[in-house]
Amino acid sequence: MKVFVLFSSPNKNGYTKKLLDGFFVSAPENLSVDTVNLFDLLPKPCNDCKACGKENTCVFDDLDEVFDKMQNADVVIIATPVYHYNVPAPLKAVFDRTQRFYEAYVVRKEEPKRKNDGRGVLLTVSGRKAKQPVELIKKQTDRAFALLGINLAGSVHMGETDKGISDSEAIRQAEELGKKIFSK
Repeated sequence: MKVFVLFSSPNKNGYTKKLLDGFFVSAPENLSVDTVNLFDLLPKPCNDCKACGKENTCVFDDLDEVFDKMQNADVVIIATPVYHYNVPAPLKAVFDRTQRFYEAYVVRKEEPKRKNDGRGVLLTVSGRKAKQPVELIKKQTDRAFALLGINLAGSVHMGETDKGISDSEAIRQAEELGKKIFSK
């Protein structure tokens, strides 16, 4: 099983990492995990150049490998904090740049690279209660995943981290989701 993680927190050892670690508690030992830290990559934002309207490409190549890995992984995990009703800018750039796949598969009706056999997981963390923002982020994630042949199989949210207390219930939920994903 190949797992690809899009880690979207500038804090490499914060609550987002704790939630991600909880997800991997029951992972098999021979699991292949590839992680990209989006704050290290800093993908360029879409500039509406319209190149993807003509062919399934982008004028920027900084996400080509990321999209290839997403389309070839059995499981894709997005681990991200919530920033003002949205995701951090590097992850937002990834979401925006899935436009190339929308243009290819929805507008031009090209054959997708794969058809809905990938499984996706969304792990979110916020400083306060964030029910509404998390629902918006789930919708964004679901749409981006769908364009890449990935089904959102589950999500876990850890809230109120501004209180400085790790949410053990959210970590337990992440562990349970991991067990479910890795048992298939």
